[in-house]
Amino acid sequence: MVLETIKSALRQKKEEKETLLHSDRGFQYSGLAYAKIARENKIDLSMSAPAMPKDNAPIESFFSSLKTECLYARKPKTLQETKDLIDEYALYYNRQRVILKYNGTPEQIPQ
Repeated sequence: MVLETIKSALRQKKEEKETLLHSDRGFQYSGLAYAKIARENKIDLSMSAPAMPKDNAPIESFFSSLKTECLYARKPKTLQETKDLIDEYALYYNRQRVILKYNGTPEQIPQ
């Protein structure tokens, strides 16, 4: 499932921007096939540090917002509708939704 997800994301990727993919340290993210796909597509992999669950706080925050602001509110009926809503929300979240703590959108926060 993880390999199919990364392949799907690559098919939809329109911009030739540098890509960083962050995950926890689950076995599915540390396999050779996963690393090979990332390397071949110039994706930098990032993993949370061992025994540091707070490293995943930003993505956990995103998923919480996705569920409460989008999925629970809109209640999609089909898998395709769910996928479309998630794509739409991810663009909104990264490009328009201001995070008050940083006084900007995720795209505007310096790395």
